[in-house]
Amino acid sequence: MKKGLFACLLLCLACNSDEPLTGGRGFRISLTDEVSVTSRSTPVEIGKPAAKNFHLLITRLDKEATIYDGAYTSGLIEAPVGTYRLRASFGNNALLAVDSPYYEGVVDTELAGDAETPVTIPCSVANALLSVRYVNQAKFEELYSSYGVKVEVDNLYIRLSGAESKSAYFRAGSGVKVSFYATL
Repeated sequence: MKKGLFACLLLCLACNSDEPLTGGRGFRISLTDEVSVTSRSTPVEIGKPAAKNFHLLITRLDKEATIYDGAYTSGLIEAPVGTYRLRASFGNNALLAVDSPYYEGVVDTELAGDAETPVTIPCSVANALLSVRYVNQAKFEELYSSYGVKVEVDNLYIRLSGAESKSAYFRAGSGVKVSFYATL
């Protein structure tokens, strides 16, 4: 009796699972840089992250299920037929940080049939950047022993010294307060 019940349970579980994956059906993902940024202290000067350092999250939208949550791979990620959201990200989307760009790209797509589906996810800097340039830096250095700006988001703040070429990165949409400070 127990063997028959166990066999029946296995049969029921097999019938309730998603459609089986077949070799060759799934996503082959590539990443592209959507925006070329050329101003001071931007990701261009910091350097672009390598694709291998990105994190991928693939969610099946029609069943609200995650099918992949891990490191970027250019290999095939097998998946059943359905509608998906593919998200690639790199970095920490900190509330406030120095020289810390956060990259992200999102694509919604559908997987149909038994073929490999190539998907390109355009990634760009997804947090906000604040850089300060002093038009006549020599004059500032003549007048002040130290100077710069204080950048505040919520209860966090950072100081960007006038002598440094650093930038503040903060979450897009945050309320930001910027104030100049100096010592004569």
